[in-house]
Amino acid sequence: MRMELTAPTTLVLLVAVVTGFWALAKILIAQVFRQLDERFAAQETARSKSQEHWELRFVHLETQSKGTEKELLLLRGDLPNLYVRREDYIRGQTVIESKLDSLHGERDSYVRREDHIRSETVVHAKLDALAKTLIMGKQNDQSTTKHP
Repeated sequence: MRMELTAPTTLVLLVAVVTGFWALAKILIAQVFRQLDERFAAQETARSKSQEHWELRFVHLETQSKGTEKELLLLRGDLPNLYVRREDYIRGQTVIESKLDSLHGERDSYVRREDHIRSETVVHAKLDALAKTLIMGKQNDQSTTKHP
């Protein structure tokens, strides 16, 4: 059995081969598009989940930010009542130190006055003792001169 290829047979074979390749290409392209559609659908699902996650995260951060802002405002309101600024502390310390210095100066003048009063008292006591001895000595002289 021998087959001869004639022009119509060749043409039919050629059309059959081209149609086969065309069907195969169409099936392959359809599979590629289906896989691409699946990938795009998976990416869209992942993107929407990610977007929901970030929206929830941003809402949480906004809530947290508002809470922190309220706390900061309360802290700023309480700050002058709880803390002393450096300049105010220095000013207060300067006033206290100047008062201590003036008290020290007053104490020194009081001590000097006391020392002066003591020294005068000692001098007066010595003068009184000297006067007493002189008076006693005169009285003894007078009493001895009267009885001879």
